[in-house]
Amino acid sequence: MIFSFVLFANNACAQSNRITNRNYDVTAFSAMVSNTVGNIEYTPSSHYSVSAEGNEEMVNNLVVTVQNSQLNLSMKKNLKRLFGNRRSGKLVIRISSPSLNFIESNGVGNIELKGTLDT
Repeated sequence: MIFSFVLFANNACAQSNRITNRNYDVTAFSAMVSNTVGNIEYTPSSHYSVSAEGNEEMVNNLVVTVQNSQLNLSMKKNLKRLFGNRRSGKLVIRISSPSLNFIESNGVGNIELKGTLDT
């Protein structure tokens, strides 16, 4: 019985450690609000794009929407490990747009602004 629990727990951890990438279809936005656990990289560009790379479970739970020209980043559900501990997976969200006039972060992680920003 103990052996099968250890095998199950080990297999679940192996699945959650897989790294994956995903591109998201987005419309034009000029503001961003993040409620995620992960790092965000913003690069000015002539086109709008959002992609995510990281732990498969975290990427699969990332929700990306645009409403009223605002890019919203959130998670579908709380990511909990057995016994209630937070998962230690990585998530990097890469964002590009011609301009970004407003940034709000209510999550956990760094926001890195790359390139030259006109203010």
